[in-house]
Amino acid sequence: MEYDFFFSPIARAGTGSGIVLDQDGNILTNYHVIASAENLEVALPDQTKYQARMVGADEQNDIAVIRVLNCSKERLHPVAIGDSSSLKVGQKVLAIGNPFRLQNTLTVGIISSLGRKIRTASNNLVENVIQTDAAINPGNSGGPLLNTAGEMIGINTQIVDATGANVGIGFALPANTVRRVVTDLLRNGGSSALGLALRDTTSRRIWPRRSSFRLRKECWSQESIEEVRQIRRGSVEPAK
Repeated sequence: MEYDFFFSPIARAGTGSGIVLDQDGNILTNYHVIASAENLEVALPDQTKYQARMVGADEQNDIAVIRVLNCSKERLHPVAIGDSSSLKVGQKVLAIGNPFRLQNTLTVGIISSLGRKIRTASNNLVENVIQTDAAINPGNSGGPLLNTAGEMIGINTQIVDATGANVGIGFALPANTVRRVVTDLLRNGGSSALGLALRDTTSRRIWPRRSSFRLRKECWSQESIEEVRQIRRGSVEPAK
């Protein structure tokens, strides 16, 4: 964790969150989290760190998949992807991420609205977005929005930036969109809707060089959301 002169936690460019997709080491995150990265480093919930490479990206939907290298399958616990078509306004949700490098952060809220339209950092319009009041801050991007069954129903991607921090209005890309895009990325390295074909960035960089920082990502697995399952069983009192 890093702090400023007044001992307040600060976020650095190139930090974000991610979601374990499978035991092959594929990690889901937002495209804007990794778009300027020259090096990818993944930190798992057990604090082990691994280098990663690019698999593919869909800039329009702000989705990317990277793959951790030399990581044993026993350390990777995929998160189940739920169905976002049956979501309801008022439904309880949980956001997990790495805000301001404060690791293992879980916040609770509700779905405030459905079917929102937002513009991504690349100025692309994305539809059918989930709006939530669960606290989402810089560093949460790429982390899961979960239902109380512990299923990912969205990927946290954006906040209303009136103050640079959470004001109770955050947005998540719906799981059904994520599932469709990720299928294309894993098969082709790019979204078929865009005709992208991104290559392994270990040897070739496919975006303009902007800086020399190392990307650190906090990736969340099924194991790290056991508390969510406990909430569902009623053994843990959820935050009000």
